[in-house]
Amino acid sequence: MTTCVHQVPGSGRALTDVKTGGAGMARFLRGAGAMLSADIVLRVQDAFDKFVEPEIRDEVLQQTAARHGLLREVTILFADLRDFTGWVESTPPEEVAQGLSAYFTEMECAIDRHRGLIVQFIGDEIEAVFGSPVRYAVHADMAVAAALEMRRRLGALNARRARDAKSPLRHGIGIHTGTVLAGVIGSASRLVYALVGDAVNVASRIQELNKSVGSDILVSATTRARLRRRHDFAEIDAMTLRGRAEGVAVYQLR
Repeated sequence: MTTCVHQVPGSGRALTDVKTGGAGMARFLRGAGAMLSADIVLRVQDAFDKFVEPEIRDEVLQQTAARHGLLREVTILFADLRDFTGWVESTPPEEVAQGLSAYFTEMECAIDRHRGLIVQFIGDEIEAVFGSPVRYAVHADMAVAAALEMRRRLGALNARRARDAKSPLRHGIGIHTGTVLAGVIGSASRLVYALVGDAVNVASRIQELNKSVGSDILVSATTRARLRRRHDFAEIDAMTLRGRAEGVAVYQLR
């Protein structure tokens, strides 16, 4: 069974999730209540109480209280499985579902441990953010550390799959830092926590470049410039992102 813990930046210790009561939420709502409808408050609180710890929940509500969200510099990570279509075509649906669940569980543990938040699963793809809803100055370092742990966890998962005579899984990870609008958006009947901005598109496009480079983790020059810790990078020639005319500098994380 996989155990997930959070790594608190700079503390050298792990922090497990703790679910608490509504006292802290009540204090927050007294300050934000004038800006939020009671219906939205209850729906967001109910959804996030089930899945995240209180500090994330309260930050999400603060961003919701800002009506249109808050502008924030974050680091975004996209991960996508390779050859997913072929795997689905040649594998029973039950086995695909089990394999996806095992993969998502391992990747979520890595992201959680380094204080990231999974924004959404999109088919076989993961979108995660570091530095929002909760601010961290070292969000770029957190994202890179999470990507390295994702690499390690995928290797361990594939070792287990090999023992069961199953084919290995491969993925590509793209990381970029930029300013986004973060908050809860949606329709009258469905709300989601989302990131809006060009930085999201850039991170997604960088992830796609792994296919042509033959790498598993690519980092933008912007993210690399924010890193406080040293890592082993290989500079890639300027690459053109899908839908963009100008090339961008990316680095392969070794």
